[in-house]
Amino acid sequence: MKIHHRIAAAAIVPIAVLGFTACASAGGGETGGGGEEAVKITLIPGVTGLPWGQAMAAGGEAAAEEVGGVDFSVAGPANVDPNAAVKAFQQVVSAGADGVVLNELPPELFTRPVEDAEAAGVAVLPITTAPAPDSTSTSFVGDSGFQLGRLGADAIADALIAQAGSEDVTGDIVTGICVPGLSVLTSRIDGFTERMAERLPGVTVLEPFDSKGDPAANFSVWQQAVAANSDAIAMMGPCQQDVQSLVKIKQDSGATWQLAGFDIDDVAVGGVEDGTVVGLFPLSAYLQGYVATRLLAESLVNDEPLPEGWVETPIVAVTADNVDEIVAREASLDAQAEFWKPYIDDIFSSGSVETRPLAEANE
Repeated sequence: MKIHHRIAAAAIVPIAVLGFTACASAGGGETGGGGEEAVKITLIPGVTGLPWGQAMAAGGEAAAEEVGGVDFSVAGPANVDPNAAVKAFQQVVSAGADGVVLNELPPELFTRPVEDAEAAGVAVLPITTAPAPDSTSTSFVGDSGFQLGRLGADAIADALIAQAGSEDVTGDIVTGICVPGLSVLTSRIDGFTERMAERLPGVTVLEPFDSKGDPAANFSVWQQAVAANSDAIAMMGPCQQDVQSLVKIKQDSGATWQLAGFDIDDVAVGGVEDGTVVGLFPLSAYLQGYVATRLLAESLVNDEPLPEGWVETPIVAVTADNVDEIVAREASLDAQAEFWKPYIDDIFSSGSVETRPLAEANE
Protein backbone atom coordinates (compact mmCIF):
# COMPACT_ATOMS: atom_id res chain seq x y z
CA MET A 1 0.00 0.00 0.00
CA LYS A 2 1.27 3.46 -0.82
CA ILE A 3 1.00 4.84 2.69
CA HIS A 4 3.32 2.12 3.93
CA HIS A 5 6.00 3.29 1.52
CA ARG A 6 5.64 6.80 2.95
CA ILE A 7 6.27 5.47 6.46
CA ALA A 8 9.36 3.55 5.36
CA ALA A 9 10.78 6.56 3.54
CA ALA A 10 10.27 8.86 6.51
CA ALA A 11 12.07 6.44 8.78
CA ILE A 12 15.23 6.70 6.68
CA VAL A 13 15.49 10.50 6.72
CA PRO A 14 17.41 10.90 10.02
CA ILE A 15 20.17 8.48 8.96
CA ALA A 16 22.00 11.43 7.44
CA VAL A 17 22.71 12.63 10.97
CA LEU A 18 23.97 9.35 12.38
CA GLY A 19 27.67 9.11 13.03
CA PHE A 20 28.28 12.75 12.10
CA THR A 21 28.34 15.98 14.07
CA ALA A 22 25.15 17.93 13.53
CA CYS A 23 25.99 21.46 14.67
CA ALA A 24 23.02 23.04 16.36
CA SER A 25 24.78 26.15 17.62
CA ALA A 26 22.83 29.36 17.93
CA GLY A 27 25.43 31.40 16.05
CA GLY A 28 26.62 28.75 13.58
CA GLY A 29 29.91 26.86 13.59
CA GLU A 30 30.86 25.44 16.95
CA THR A 31 30.23 28.46 19.13
CA GLY A 32 27.14 29.81 20.83
CA GLY A 33 25.44 33.08 19.98
CA GLY A 34 27.65 35.03 22.41
CA GLY A 35 30.89 33.64 21.00
CA GLU A 36 31.37 31.01 23.69
CA GLU A 37 32.26 27.47 22.69
CA ALA A 38 29.23 25.24 22.07
CA VAL A 39 28.53 22.42 24.50
CA LYS A 40 29.02 18.98 22.96
CA ILE A 41 26.09 16.58 23.35
CA THR A 42 25.88 13.11 21.84
CA LEU A 43 22.73 11.01 21.71
CA ILE A 44 23.22 7.23 21.84
CA PRO A 45 19.74 5.80 21.18
CA GLY A 46 20.79 2.18 21.61
CA VAL A 47 19.88 1.23 18.05
CA THR A 48 20.51 3.67 15.20
CA GLY A 49 19.33 1.40 12.39
CA LEU A 50 15.68 1.05 13.37
CA PRO A 51 12.95 3.66 12.82
CA TRP A 52 12.49 4.41 16.51
CA GLY A 53 16.20 5.09 16.99
CA GLN A 54 16.18 7.39 13.99
CA ALA A 55 13.08 9.22 15.23
CA MET A 56 14.78 9.67 18.61
CA ALA A 57 17.80 11.19 16.85
CA ALA A 58 15.55 13.56 14.90
CA GLY A 59 13.86 14.72 18.10
CA GLY A 60 17.22 15.27 19.75
CA GLU A 61 18.53 17.31 16.84
CA ALA A 62 15.39 19.47 16.85
CA ALA A 63 15.81 20.21 20.54
CA ALA A 64 19.51 21.03 20.18
CA GLU A 65 18.75 23.47 17.38
CA GLU A 66 16.00 25.09 19.42
CA VAL A 67 18.13 25.56 22.54
CA GLY A 68 21.17 26.75 20.57
CA GLY A 69 24.80 26.74 21.63
CA VAL A 70 24.94 22.97 21.15
CA ASP A 71 27.23 20.83 19.02
CA PHE A 72 24.97 17.77 18.61
CA SER A 73 25.82 14.32 17.25
CA VAL A 74 24.46 10.78 17.27
CA ALA A 75 26.46 7.59 17.83
CA GLY A 76 26.06 3.89 18.54
CA PRO A 77 25.48 0.55 16.83
CA ALA A 78 22.91 0.06 14.07
CA ASN A 79 21.39 -2.98 15.79
CA VAL A 80 21.18 -4.28 19.36
CA ASP A 81 24.80 -4.86 20.33
CA PRO A 82 25.43 -4.10 24.03
CA ASN A 83 29.22 -4.35 23.86
CA ALA A 84 29.38 -2.05 20.83
CA ALA A 85 27.06 0.42 22.57
CA VAL A 86 29.28 0.54 25.66
CA LYS A 87 32.33 1.04 23.45
CA ALA A 88 30.58 3.86 21.57
CA PHE A 89 29.68 5.53 24.87
CA GLN A 90 33.24 5.32 26.16
CA GLN A 91 34.61 6.67 22.89
CA VAL A 92 32.22 9.62 23.02
CA VAL A 93 33.28 10.38 26.58
CA SER A 94 36.98 10.12 25.66
CA ALA A 95 36.42 12.44 22.69
CA GLY A 96 35.40 15.25 25.02
CA ALA A 97 31.61 15.22 25.18
CA ASP A 98 30.08 17.54 27.75
CA GLY A 99 26.93 15.46 27.95
CA VAL A 100 25.43 12.21 26.67
CA VAL A 101 21.78 11.23 26.24
CA LEU A 102 22.04 7.47 26.66
CA ASN A 103 19.71 4.54 26.12
CA GLU A 104 21.32 1.90 28.32
CA LEU A 105 20.82 -1.42 26.56
CA PRO A 106 21.13 -3.15 28.99
CA PRO A 107 21.36 -0.86 32.05
CA GLU A 108 23.45 -3.28 34.13
CA LEU A 109 26.25 -3.11 31.58
CA PHE A 110 26.40 0.68 31.73
CA THR A 111 26.45 1.21 35.50
CA ARG A 112 30.22 1.41 35.87
CA PRO A 113 30.95 3.25 32.57
CA VAL A 114 28.33 5.88 33.46
CA GLU A 115 29.77 6.26 36.97
CA ASP A 116 33.25 6.75 35.48
CA ALA A 117 31.95 9.30 32.98
CA GLU A 118 30.13 11.29 35.63
CA ALA A 119 33.23 11.24 37.83
CA ALA A 120 35.10 12.76 34.88
CA GLY A 121 32.59 15.60 34.68
CA VAL A 122 30.43 14.33 31.82
CA ALA A 123 26.68 14.74 32.33
CA VAL A 124 24.74 11.58 31.44
CA LEU A 125 20.95 11.52 31.04
CA PRO A 126 19.43 8.03 30.60
CA ILE A 127 16.59 7.74 28.10
CA THR A 128 14.01 5.04 27.22
CA THR A 129 15.54 2.34 29.44
CA ALA A 130 15.54 3.15 33.15
CA PRO A 131 18.99 2.98 34.78
CA ALA A 132 19.80 0.04 37.03
CA PRO A 133 18.80 0.44 40.70
CA ASP A 134 22.47 0.74 41.73
CA SER A 135 23.26 3.37 39.08
CA THR A 136 24.61 6.78 40.08
CA SER A 137 22.15 8.40 37.65
CA THR A 138 19.47 10.51 39.33
CA SER A 139 17.42 11.45 36.25
CA PHE A 140 15.62 9.52 33.52
CA VAL A 141 13.41 10.38 30.53
CA GLY A 142 11.10 7.70 29.17
CA ASP A 143 7.88 5.79 29.47
CA SER A 144 7.00 2.67 31.42
CA GLY A 145 7.63 -0.58 29.59
CA PHE A 146 5.44 -2.22 32.21
CA GLN A 147 2.57 0.11 31.29
CA LEU A 148 3.11 -0.56 27.59
CA GLY A 149 2.63 -4.25 28.32
CA ARG A 150 -0.54 -3.59 30.30
CA LEU A 151 -1.99 -1.56 27.43
CA GLY A 152 -1.18 -4.39 25.01
CA ALA A 153 -2.95 -6.84 27.33
CA ASP A 154 -6.04 -4.62 27.48
CA ALA A 155 -6.21 -4.47 23.69
CA ILE A 156 -5.93 -8.23 23.32
CA ALA A 157 -8.35 -8.88 26.20
CA ASP A 158 -10.94 -6.59 24.60
CA ALA A 159 -10.53 -8.38 21.27
CA LEU A 160 -10.83 -11.82 22.87
CA ILE A 161 -13.97 -10.82 24.76
CA ALA A 162 -15.52 -9.45 21.56
CA GLN A 163 -14.50 -12.59 19.70
CA ALA A 164 -16.00 -14.91 22.33
CA GLY A 165 -19.04 -12.75 23.05
CA SER A 166 -18.30 -13.19 26.75
CA GLU A 167 -15.68 -12.52 29.42
CA ASP A 168 -15.50 -16.26 30.08
CA VAL A 169 -12.37 -16.66 27.97
CA THR A 170 -9.88 -19.48 28.44
CA GLY A 171 -6.78 -20.59 26.58
CA ASP A 172 -3.07 -19.96 26.17
CA ILE A 173 -1.16 -16.92 24.96
CA VAL A 174 2.25 -17.65 23.49
CA THR A 175 5.02 -15.14 24.20
CA GLY A 176 8.54 -14.76 22.81
CA ILE A 177 11.39 -12.33 23.42
CA CYS A 178 14.14 -11.53 20.92
CA VAL A 179 16.75 -10.58 23.56
CA PRO A 180 16.10 -12.66 26.69
CA GLY A 181 16.72 -10.78 29.91
CA LEU A 182 16.75 -7.27 28.40
CA SER A 183 14.81 -5.20 30.94
CA VAL A 184 13.14 -2.87 28.46
CA LEU A 185 11.56 -5.97 26.88
CA THR A 186 10.94 -8.12 29.96
CA SER A 187 9.06 -5.23 31.58
CA ARG A 188 6.58 -5.29 28.68
CA ILE A 189 6.00 -9.01 29.15
CA ASP A 190 5.64 -8.57 32.92
CA GLY A 191 3.07 -5.81 32.49
CA PHE A 192 1.22 -7.83 29.87
CA THR A 193 1.11 -10.93 32.09
CA GLU A 194 -0.07 -9.05 35.17
CA ARG A 195 -2.83 -7.19 33.35
CA MET A 196 -4.06 -10.27 31.49
CA ALA A 197 -4.44 -12.10 34.82
CA GLU A 198 -6.55 -9.20 36.06
CA ARG A 199 -8.74 -9.02 32.95
CA LEU A 200 -9.06 -12.70 32.00
CA PRO A 201 -8.07 -15.02 34.87
CA GLY A 202 -8.92 -18.09 32.78
CA VAL A 203 -6.18 -17.25 30.29
CA THR A 204 -2.62 -18.55 30.73
CA VAL A 205 0.29 -16.45 29.47
CA LEU A 206 3.06 -18.93 28.70
CA GLU A 207 6.68 -18.25 29.64
CA PRO A 208 8.51 -16.45 26.82
CA PHE A 209 10.80 -18.43 24.56
CA ASP A 210 13.87 -17.06 22.79
CA SER A 211 12.44 -15.67 19.56
CA LYS A 212 15.88 -14.58 18.21
CA GLY A 213 17.01 -11.15 17.11
CA ASP A 214 17.82 -12.04 13.52
CA PRO A 215 14.68 -11.47 11.40
CA ALA A 216 14.98 -14.71 9.43
CA ALA A 217 15.60 -16.78 12.56
CA ASN A 218 12.79 -14.92 14.31
CA PHE A 219 10.32 -15.81 11.58
CA SER A 220 11.39 -19.46 11.64
CA VAL A 221 11.04 -19.92 15.40
CA TRP A 222 7.68 -18.15 15.45
CA GLN A 223 6.46 -20.48 12.69
CA GLN A 224 7.45 -23.39 14.90
CA ALA A 225 5.84 -21.84 17.99
CA VAL A 226 2.57 -21.16 16.20
CA ALA A 227 2.48 -24.70 14.80
CA ALA A 228 3.22 -26.19 18.22
CA ASN A 229 0.46 -24.12 19.85
CA SER A 230 -2.30 -24.40 17.28
CA ASP A 231 -4.99 -23.81 19.90
CA ALA A 232 -3.46 -20.61 21.28
CA ILE A 233 -5.81 -17.63 21.46
CA ALA A 234 -3.14 -14.92 21.09
CA MET A 235 0.53 -14.31 20.39
CA MET A 236 2.71 -11.65 22.02
CA GLY A 237 6.30 -10.54 21.43
CA PRO A 238 7.78 -7.24 22.65
CA CYS A 239 10.20 -6.84 19.72
CA GLN A 240 9.72 -5.27 16.31
CA GLN A 241 10.72 -8.43 14.47
CA ASP A 242 8.25 -10.48 16.56
CA VAL A 243 5.28 -8.54 15.27
CA GLN A 244 6.61 -8.43 11.71
CA SER A 245 6.91 -12.22 11.73
CA LEU A 246 3.53 -12.78 13.36
CA VAL A 247 1.68 -10.43 11.00
CA LYS A 248 2.93 -12.42 8.00
CA ILE A 249 2.20 -15.77 9.65
CA LYS A 250 -1.32 -14.71 10.59
CA GLN A 251 -2.07 -13.20 7.20
CA ASP A 252 -0.75 -16.22 5.30
CA SER A 253 -2.55 -18.76 7.47
CA GLY A 254 -5.81 -16.94 8.07
CA ALA A 255 -5.46 -17.61 11.81
CA THR A 256 -7.89 -16.01 14.25
CA TRP A 257 -5.61 -15.55 17.27
CA GLN A 258 -5.13 -12.00 18.49
CA LEU A 259 -1.97 -9.91 18.21
CA ALA A 260 -0.65 -6.59 19.54
CA GLY A 261 2.72 -4.91 19.02
CA PHE A 262 5.09 -2.31 20.41
CA ASP A 263 6.81 -0.72 17.40
CA ILE A 264 5.79 1.37 14.41
CA ASP A 265 6.80 0.21 10.93
CA ASP A 266 5.03 -0.43 7.64
CA VAL A 267 4.28 -4.09 8.41
CA ALA A 268 2.85 -3.41 11.87
CA VAL A 269 0.81 -0.40 10.75
CA GLY A 270 -0.51 -2.38 7.79
CA GLY A 271 -1.57 -5.04 10.27
CA VAL A 272 -3.58 -2.45 12.22
CA GLU A 273 -5.20 -1.23 9.03
CA ASP A 274 -6.38 -4.67 7.89
CA GLY A 275 -7.29 -5.93 11.38
CA THR A 276 -4.44 -8.40 11.76
CA VAL A 277 -3.12 -6.38 14.72
CA VAL A 278 -5.47 -5.01 17.39
CA GLY A 279 -3.13 -2.20 18.40
CA LEU A 280 0.44 -0.93 18.66
CA PHE A 281 1.87 0.59 21.83
CA PRO A 282 5.22 2.10 20.83
CA LEU A 283 7.58 4.27 22.82
CA SER A 284 7.28 7.96 21.90
CA ALA A 285 10.75 8.01 20.34
CA TYR A 286 10.78 11.48 18.77
CA LEU A 287 9.34 13.00 21.93
CA GLN A 288 11.80 11.22 24.21
CA GLY A 289 14.75 12.31 22.07
CA TYR A 290 13.53 15.89 22.09
CA VAL A 291 12.75 16.10 25.82
CA ALA A 292 15.98 14.45 27.01
CA THR A 293 18.20 16.49 24.69
CA ARG A 294 16.47 19.74 25.58
CA LEU A 295 16.79 19.07 29.32
CA LEU A 296 20.47 18.18 29.00
CA ALA A 297 21.21 21.09 26.66
CA GLU A 298 19.49 23.65 28.90
CA SER A 299 21.30 22.22 31.90
CA LEU A 300 24.72 22.53 30.27
CA VAL A 301 24.17 25.82 28.46
CA ASN A 302 22.68 27.53 31.53
CA ASP A 303 24.92 25.74 34.05
CA GLU A 304 21.92 24.41 35.96
CA PRO A 305 21.29 20.94 37.42
CA LEU A 306 19.15 18.38 35.65
CA PRO A 307 15.73 17.73 37.19
CA GLU A 308 15.99 14.78 39.54
CA GLY A 309 13.66 11.84 39.06
CA TRP A 310 11.71 10.25 36.24
CA VAL A 311 10.36 12.53 33.51
CA GLU A 312 7.59 10.29 32.20
CA THR A 313 6.67 10.64 28.54
CA PRO A 314 3.15 9.83 27.32
CA ILE A 315 2.21 6.72 25.36
CA VAL A 316 0.25 7.21 22.14
CA ALA A 317 -1.38 3.98 20.99
CA VAL A 318 -1.98 3.15 17.34
CA THR A 319 -5.43 1.67 16.71
CA ALA A 320 -7.90 1.42 13.88
CA ASP A 321 -9.38 4.72 15.10
CA ASN A 322 -6.23 6.83 14.66
CA VAL A 323 -4.02 4.85 12.27
CA ASP A 324 -4.47 7.38 9.45
CA GLU A 325 -3.30 10.19 11.74
CA ILE A 326 -0.25 8.16 12.76
CA VAL A 327 0.60 7.41 9.12
CA ALA A 328 0.49 11.13 8.40
CA ARG A 329 2.69 11.81 11.44
CA GLU A 330 5.33 9.32 10.33
CA ALA A 331 5.45 10.67 6.76
CA SER A 332 8.01 13.40 7.51
CA LEU A 333 10.09 14.95 10.27
CA ASP A 334 8.09 18.16 9.98
CA ALA A 335 4.89 16.18 10.56
CA GLN A 336 6.41 14.52 13.61
CA ALA A 337 7.48 17.86 15.03
CA GLU A 338 3.99 19.27 14.50
CA PHE A 339 2.29 16.22 16.04
CA TRP A 340 4.45 16.22 19.17
CA LYS A 341 4.45 20.01 19.73
CA PRO A 342 1.37 20.02 22.03
CA TYR A 343 2.95 17.27 24.13
CA ILE A 344 6.24 19.19 24.29
CA ASP A 345 4.44 22.39 25.25
CA ASP A 346 2.61 20.53 28.01
CA ILE A 347 5.79 18.98 29.44
CA PHE A 348 7.62 22.32 29.55
CA SER A 349 4.62 24.59 30.21
CA SER A 350 5.35 25.34 33.86
CA GLY A 351 9.00 26.23 33.36
CA SER A 352 10.12 23.13 35.28
CA VAL A 353 9.22 19.59 34.24
CA GLU A 354 7.25 17.32 36.52
CA THR A 355 9.03 14.22 37.79
CA ARG A 356 8.21 11.01 39.57
CA PRO A 357 10.52 9.08 41.91
CA LEU A 358 13.18 7.36 39.82
CA ALA A 359 12.62 4.07 41.61
CA GLU A 360 9.11 3.90 40.13
CA ALA A 361 10.56 3.65 36.62
CA ASN A 362 11.91 0.20 37.53
CA GLU A 363 8.62 -1.10 38.97
